[in-house]
Amino acid sequence: MGQPVLLVIDIGGTNTICETYDLAGSELLSETHSTPQVFAEGAAGFVQHVKGFVQSHMARHPHTTLGVIIVGVPGIVSTDGTRVISCPNLKELDGVALGEELSAAVGVPVYIYKDTELAAIGEQQVGAARGFANAVCVMVGTGLGCGLVINNRIWRGDHSLAGELGHTIIIPNGRLCTCGRQGCLEMYCSGKAFGRQAVELGIAPSDDHRRDEPALARLLFEAAEGGSGAAAEAIASGFTLLGIALANMVNLLNPGIIVLGGGLITGGVAFRSVIEKSYMDSVRSFAASVPAIVDSQLGAQAVTKGAWVEGKRILEDW
Repeated sequence: MGQPVLLVIDIGGTNTICETYDLAGSELLSETHSTPQVFAEGAAGFVQHVKGFVQSHMARHPHTTLGVIIVGVPGIVSTDGTRVISCPNLKELDGVALGEELSAAVGVPVYIYKDTELAAIGEQQVGAARGFANAVCVMVGTGLGCGLVINNRIWRGDHSLAGELGHTIIIPNGRLCTCGRQGCLEMYCSGKAFGRQAVELGIAPSDDHRRDEPALARLLFEAAEGGSGAAAEAIASGFTLLGIALANMVNLLNPGIIVLGGGLITGGVAFRSVIEKSYMDSVRSFAASVPAIVDSQLGAQAVTKGAWVEGKRILEDW
């Protein structure tokens, strides 16, 4: 038997990343491809893509043995990690038993995770939340995702719905969300939310470009930096609601630390104080110690690093 290695896969809205690692954390092979290209033929096309990557790895590293595959998806997964329950931004995966199909094709165990779960365990084990047994990781990009780590393990709850912070109702009867409900936090603080507001404020030329929500969100931030009071107010309003939501989570779970990441957090550094103030104004003030809000240390690698952490744990537990 060769050196044990694991394959980690991060399926993002834009790109899909495949990487192999040894148990020491050394990267052996990495490939990044367009997600629309990888899923051009649906889930079956993705499976064939992964098979090709495994073959490429083995050609370069024939002395290794693939032990497990960890996949992060931008959606809700089953508690046993075999099926994608809902994936709003990649409908091809809705209801797909992706773990079973990929395992049958490649011949090794496959475990599916929500991408923010992996980001959370990555930050907790080797990133900004290292040293804290209980941590919350919130990623604000095109959408708003959250992962929870409790007692050093990912916690997804009895029905895989733990950490759905973006779909907590923050404004009753508010904006219609892609999930079908009204007033979800994601409709006020995310790339899609700020992109919509850029159109509504006339900052974007028309809503014909709404499909490219991150680009529209950047226009809103650029307008705020250029002196637009309306744009600044829209961003501040969204980040204020995020601060309230973080305080609600602390009042409910009391984690040791909160990690913030994602493109909008990186790009919205000028508004970071808005989140902090809203958070501190909303959290229970008599608490002996209020959990700090810190920036992600792993950045774009949070999901793949977290997948390595989980894969290593699984292999070492066998």
